[in-house]
Amino acid sequence: MAHGTPDWWSGAPKETTYGLADMAELAARLGSPVKWDRRGDVIHIDTFESGFALGATYGYGTNHAEFLSPDYSREGGLSCCLYPGSTSDKMSGIHYDLPRPPYSKIGVEFSFGLNADALYWVLKIDWYTGATHYDARVRYDYPNKRMQYYSNAGAWVTFATGVNLGVTTPIIHTLKLVVDFVNFLYHRCILNQQTWDLSDYAIRATASTASPGFTADIQVWAATGAYQYHYLDNVIITQNEP
Repeated sequence: MAHGTPDWWSGAPKETTYGLADMAELAARLGSPVKWDRRGDVIHIDTFESGFALGATYGYGTNHAEFLSPDYSREGGLSCCLYPGSTSDKMSGIHYDLPRPPYSKIGVEFSFGLNADALYWVLKIDWYTGATHYDARVRYDYPNKRMQYYSNAGAWVTFATGVNLGVTTPIIHTLKLVVDFVNFLYHRCILNQQTWDLSDYAIRATASTASPGFTADIQVWAATGAYQYHYLDNVIITQNEP
């Protein structure tokens, strides 16, 4: 008995529906949070529907707080609400500690809302080899409307100006950084509709005897005396980025 489908199957005409050959599109239609940038192979997704089981929250400053919120979300019914403290460094963030994947291009993506008291949204990726610590970071500098990367000299360097995001509490902005951990270079940064090629820039490298590992941090830094909620959702980590 023959198995499979007829030779003409994939090109069969339809009167009322259309064929779908893209499995990534099928997954998106079935509710996957991986909709915005589908490149890379997913190794971690956090939509906060399971609470904080997948990441560890932390912060600086008096009365900083990190909690789940049903007020806004990009996916599902919950998001992560970050509330920086009112003194000291005034930061609130979440940390992910994963088994280190094989050497490849690694991507980290998240979606966020932007309140007017924000100073920076920071995305930090750390890669440990057992002998070297590679530290890759980008940040959106809201007061100065610019994007910056953390250089191999340990300084913030501007790579884009005039980046004027709309201030909105709902989660409508998405940032993704891809880092080449084969050649230890930045690769690209995407913020909403804009993409920047960062492949000429080296990642900061320092000696470290820490065990091989991989971590990612997302942080919001706030202005002095600010008391505002900052919402975060859909943290997606990928490997084998093109």
